[in-house]
Amino acid sequence: MRIKRVRIINFRCLHDIDVEFSDVTTFIGPNGVGKSTILRALDWFFNGGKSSGLSDEDATFGSTDTAMSVEVEFCDLTTEDRTVLGRYVPTSADRFTAWKHRTAEGSERMTANSKALREFSEVRGAGGAGAILQAYRALRSNQPDLRLPTAKSADEAEAAMRVYEGEHPALLVDAPADLTTDFFGFNSQATMASLFSYVLVEADLRAGEQVADTRASVIGRILEWAVDRSSADSALADLADEVQERQRQIYAESYDEQLTAISEELTRAVTQFSNDRKVAVVNEDVAMKAPRSQFHVSVIDKEVTTSVERQGHGFQRTLLVSALQLLAQRLSVGDSPGTICLAIEEPELFQHPIQAQALCKVLRSLAEDRSQSVQVTYATHSPYFLDSGHFDQIRRLSRTDQETPQQAAVVSVRQATLADVESALSGYVDADVIRRQLDAVALNRLAEALFSRAVVLVEGTTDRAIIEGVADRDGQDLLVSGVTVVDVGGRDNLLLPLAILRTLEVPTYVIFDCDGDQATRMREKGKRERDITSAVTNTSRSAGLLHSFLGAAPEGEPSTRATERFAVFEDSLESLLENEWPEWWTTREAVVAQRVGDPAKNALLYRTVTLQAPGPVPSTLTDVLNAIRRMASES
Repeated sequence: MRIKRVRIINFRCLHDIDVEFSDVTTFIGPNGVGKSTILRALDWFFNGGKSSGLSDEDATFGSTDTAMSVEVEFCDLTTEDRTVLGRYVPTSADRFTAWKHRTAEGSERMTANSKALREFSEVRGAGGAGAILQAYRALRSNQPDLRLPTAKSADEAEAAMRVYEGEHPALLVDAPADLTTDFFGFNSQATMASLFSYVLVEADLRAGEQVADTRASVIGRILEWAVDRSSADSALADLADEVQERQRQIYAESYDEQLTAISEELTRAVTQFSNDRKVAVVNEDVAMKAPRSQFHVSVIDKEVTTSVERQGHGFQRTLLVSALQLLAQRLSVGDSPGTICLAIEEPELFQHPIQAQALCKVLRSLAEDRSQSVQVTYATHSPYFLDSGHFDQIRRLSRTDQETPQQAAVVSVRQATLADVESALSGYVDADVIRRQLDAVALNRLAEALFSRAVVLVEGTTDRAIIEGVADRDGQDLLVSGVTVVDVGGRDNLLLPLAILRTLEVPTYVIFDCDGDQATRMREKGKRERDITSAVTNTSRSAGLLHSFLGAAPEGEPSTRATERFAVFEDSLESLLENEWPEWWTTREAVVAQRVGDPAKNALLYRTVTLQAPGPVPSTLTDVLNAIRRMASES
């Protein structure tokens, strides 16, 4: 049983958001967009947790007239899952959905049928079993497009409707109140816990709580599965009985004679006033309850034993994550058939880069091993937790503020699957090329860019050096504005990362050359005419594809221009500098003479020259920087 999809309504900053889950689900995005809120909403759904005891302040932007709800759709149901869920999952259904609600009045409930297909609600409300079966048959006849199976009883009709609803969650609406029921009544939370364990490690480190031997802590859960306390606890119970029996003997030997005497004396005193009553003073049994076996976790550092709280935060967090790993392994081989979801807020906290990468690898190996019954999700700001082989598992959140404070901000979540990127690039890049390059291009070149407010794509390292250098000249570092400049290794490599960033709705600015004087330069180098013709044809084709993809096909020959979303140079960025910023070339010669850089093109040389060159920066580059900053400020 695994989480397939989650819908969260009116929970803190999330007004209405629908998220698909994978074996590993990675949430990224700027601060304040709701990454951690998704993890906490699930904690409320499964555990109550710190999110339990929600108040009106937890409603999105104070909209207290709307109920909060978390809807979780599960897939990969096992035989054990079906046995526990019983009537809530028909035999032929492969999905199960449950909802947890908090009303505007503050009451909470969990249900498995609060959403339904509108037509099915009418069938279910028809009355008794006979009326329901008749209504179902009428619906099946009147709406053959639903492709409902035949049913011989109301139970078979209900099972068929549940299967259909499980396969078409987007069509469901709120079911009438009189048709909804609590999911296993007051035991709904316990029932879910027996099937699915959700463990949240929050950013505010609580290692001391999580290593205590309690049923709610990570260590406590490990010990519950890893250590058999039954024999010791049984022996302790027998010992408690023996102690209590010995206690009675001691009381009898020590007090019986004395208590009998005092009882008789009190009785004689009382009979002076009431002769029909006696007084008895007897031993009071003190119940001897057998203590539960308890364990303590400590750390031995160079033979010195210390408490976990006295260790550094990095070690504390490493211990917690290691405990989670062990918990997952124990769960997979233990008696419990359930799944465990490890949810970690900012797993990179207090971790060295190598440790962070190792942690990511361990978590992924757990999730990908189906025998482990483990699902992993985390909210991160670190590119170390973006895996190049699983680009489609990234969920990027963004937030758009509305016109007035009273309106809820719109939080959206985007993902880019292989199919999405292939569709975006249909007619531009062959599908087999996309499949070969997607993960490497997306994450090896774009890992940091995916966390940015905006991205600038350029052809090479020298282009990047010039753009960043021009930005630094006016004291407005692009990184401070949340902008990342990415060199993709050539004009032909621009389309794929551009399509990926567009699919994830990352604002992107593209800068490329048309190499108008390419033929002249090649002739000067003595290249063959056949090679020149081929190169010019390829350049014209790739530049044309970029113009077309950007929705700005040039009229006639390409010309230098800077727009709000892209900049193109008739020949190259360097030729622009030669024609419009002669001081740049003069400075380049001086810097090379000082042996600061190799005379050949390299990023260090170009950045140094851009920072040192006197004279005004070409207006085209100024327009480019202004457009980039506007794009970042609007995102």
